[in-house]
Order: sequence, then C-alpha cells, then structure tokens
Amino acid sequence: MVRGRGRHSHFYAAPARAEAEASDDVITGTILLCQKPALALFDPGSTFSYVSVYYASRLSMMSEPLVAPLRVSTPVGESLVVDQVFRSCLVTIQGRDTRADLILLDMVDFDVILDMDWLSPYRAVLDCFSKTVTLAIPGIPPVVWQGSRGSTPVGVISFIRAKRLVASGCLSYLAYVRDVSREVPPVESVPVVRDFIDVFPTDLPGLPPERDVDFPIELEPGTRPISIPPYRMAPT
Repeated sequence: MVRGRGRHSHFYAAPARAEAEASDDVITGTILLCQKPALALFDPGSTFSYVSVYYASRLSMMSEPLVAPLRVSTPVGESLVVDQVFRSCLVTIQGRDTRADLILLDMVDFDVILDMDWLSPYRAVLDCFSKTVTLAIPGIPPVVWQGSRGSTPVGVISFIRAKRLVASGCLSYLAYVRDVSREVPPVESVPVVRDFIDVFPTDLPGLPPERDVDFPIELEPGTRPISIPPYRMAPT
C-alpha cells in the first residue's frame, strides 16, 4: 500500500490472475462469500479488501459510500477511483465464519481480495510455500485452509506488462517450440491438398500441367518491366 496525496487517501495495484497464481507472496483459492463460492486472493500487500462488481451484483446487500475514495491501479495500467463498500460481509473459511468490509472494485480476475483489514483481526497466518491460510484466533481451535497449489511456479507476466518492459529497454526473445517426438503428418492429410493432389506434387518436374481453362495475364504491347530503385539517389 502506498499512501497518496489529495482527496484520494490510498493507492493499491490490483494484480492480474496469471501473475498472482505464479507469485510466491500471495495465495489464491475458492472460499464462501455470503454462502456463495468465490475465487479469492489473499494479499498481505494491501490495507483494504475488495469485491468485484459482478460478484457484488449477486449479493443481497446494500453498499454505502466510503469516507474517502480510494485510487486503484489495474493490471493494464489504468487508474480507477472506488467509493463504495459492503459492510460486514460473511466470509467462510474452512467452515469458520468471519466478517469483512469489502470495497467495490471493477475487476475480472478475482471475486474477492482479502487484505490486511481482514487478515489482522483474525490473526491469519499465510504460508506462501505450502499455500495455506491459518486462522489463529485466541481461545478457538486454529483453522487451516488449503489454497490452490498449482504447478511449479513460473515467471508469468501479462502481455501489457511485457510490452512495457520491452519499451523500457529490456531484452526480449521470441521462442519457437516444436514437438520433435511427434510424427509430422503428410501433406496429403490436408483436405484441399488431397482434392487437388496434382497441384501439390512431391517433386517439381517442370512447368505446371495444362488446364482446361487457360488463364493468361495479357500485357499491353510495348509494356516493359517497371523498375523502381528501393532508395533515393543523392543529388550530384
């Protein structure tokens, strides 16, 4: 969280799903929000929690205006101002009911983002290696929730971010991957080639065979090939 200036009190960068799932410092998975399944992101890097506009439309709750609007940065580099919040939403983790104030955010990668305003009151402990969230509330047996493990973490970034990196001078490489273990299908497997097999011979013995319909390209008498130099000569 970066504190800003002016009438917007805070700034938060909402991550994209591909980057979040490949990250080592956040956890993703499915929880229950107001008794409905929701794709959640647990991110300790922010102060407030958020709910998507689409998911909020399914809630039988009314929002209220924030005391001070917030400015949020999206994965494509745009900046949004959010000013509505849903108070005391029911968040169920591994059968344990909790409450969270969720700020309305126009996002598509996640249904809900749970941050420090929810993690701290419930003594939540995030194990980013095993992708677990533990609620260690005093006087109550701890609850351990298992997030999405996924495969071996890889450095995944969005196209927009990659474009920015290249524009800033970072080196990029274009890789072409081909499965050499698979047998290359013959050209005859293509329906068009199979229907006109004489047009696509294996060898080229000479000129194309004669057709029933002659298709010449007639030129005007005296026409010469057009020669245009690919450069401009310097004046002498």
